[in-house]
Amino acid sequence: MAHAPRDAPALRQTDFLPNRFSGDTIDRDLCTAHFLSFLDYLDAHNLNNPANNEALVNVVNVFRRSLQGQARLWIEGKVFDSLRDLRTQFVNRFSASKSQFAHVKEFKDFAYLSGDSAEVHLSKLRRIANRIDYGEAQIRDKFMSSLPAKCRAAVIMSAPENADTANLAARAQRYLDLSTDQEVREVTFNAAEETSKINSLREKVAALQMTVEKGHASRDRVRSPRSPFRKSPFREPSNSRERTRG
Repeated sequence: MAHAPRDAPALRQTDFLPNRFSGDTIDRDLCTAHFLSFLDYLDAHNLNNPANNEALVNVVNVFRRSLQGQARLWIEGKVFDSLRDLRTQFVNRFSASKSQFAHVKEFKDFAYLSGDSAEVHLSKLRRIANRIDYGEAQIRDKFMSSLPAKCRAAVIMSAPENADTANLAARAQRYLDLSTDQEVREVTFNAAEETSKINSLREKVAALQMTVEKGHASRDRVRSPRSPFRKSPFREPSNSRERTRG
């Protein structure tokens, strides 16, 4: 006999509530990560779309319980117009001070860093875009325009017109992988060519050394010159004969 499935146990109020954020370290990524974890909590408890001001106040009160220290002091007595407003004020307060204009310029000047994967490149771009609330269309356009020219051309030629950013990033990565393999092959070929040249030079040096050694051996076999102190063929008369003549 089949048993009816049991209802899932109800979530406790603290289930999925993120660890408390103190704000002791001013870092945009840290405070953004905390708020994203809070959004996961809201989603799990069906609180992510407050229908009215009362529901919004309840969400703010829950968020307040995820804070401590400086962050807890900061939120005390504050009023927020929406969940988006809560996020914007919170992230701006606990991020390193930087003007909106500076963030826009950073996004505009963003460029591909050689050696980065397409995923890393896109992740960096999203982080900047989130600081100025840029949408997916702006991220997609900037991702494409910031790729190296040959990579961008390859992606444009292979991707469908309505391809999303993740699809474009995957195609860009395939090009980067192929490009890296080609560079490795070229370096290997050049190294082999240089090694061949070095070996050829060594053979020429060895041959020259053998020629020099043969020349030395030939000179050693030549007879030495006659001595200037050899005995004259005209012998001097002996003393006895000179005395006889006298």
